[in-house]
Amino acid sequence: EDMTPIPEVSAGAQCIRVDPRVSADHSQSCTSYSQNNHLTYGSLYPPELASSPESRYDASLITNMVPMYPAFKRMWSYLQGTLLRRYAEENNGINVLAGPIFDNDYDGLRDTTEKIREVSAEALPVPTHFYTVVTSCQELNQTVEECDGDLRAFSFLLPHRQDNTEACNVSKTQQGAALSHCSCIKSVHISQRSKT
Repeated sequence: EDMTPIPEVSAGAQCIRVDPRVSADHSQSCTSYSQNNHLTYGSLYPPELASSPESRYDASLITNMVPMYPAFKRMWSYLQGTLLRRYAEENNGINVLAGPIFDNDYDGLRDTTEKIREVSAEALPVPTHFYTVVTSCQELNQTVEECDGDLRAFSFLLPHRQDNTEACNVSKTQQGAALSHCSCIKSVHISQRSKT
């Protein structure tokens, strides 16, 4: 069993490029992160896993960045850099969807844009959870892109807490802590539906 330790969060990380597809008034900025001592930023898709210069460029855009608490970022980095990398090697490649969830009243449904603005006021909106949906081909000799059969899928729904109490207990193995937050893909889909 791989017992790779959770990586430390690098405090001196540089902020990245603006996304020309998004106007400045609808985009986050690096300044937003530097004004909050309790937050850093993390990548939904880590640039170091990019397989081409184009995908590395896309992964370095500000629209790939999300606010994260440093303790949670360690767990997220471990999930991406160790667990998902290992799963990709074992399964001839994977497809990963990842994103933030805002559910400040914890009712299982995503918050409306108005609710997110109300809760965050003038501050940077901070997700309450992050999700990851992973798919791979059932046939181990085919990549996800080549797959002409069934896909295998699983997902994680990780609580995003400042002290990381629910997502990772350092005394447990990191893999066990991550796997304890596996969720049904239906749960991830339901949590992203609008409240009515």
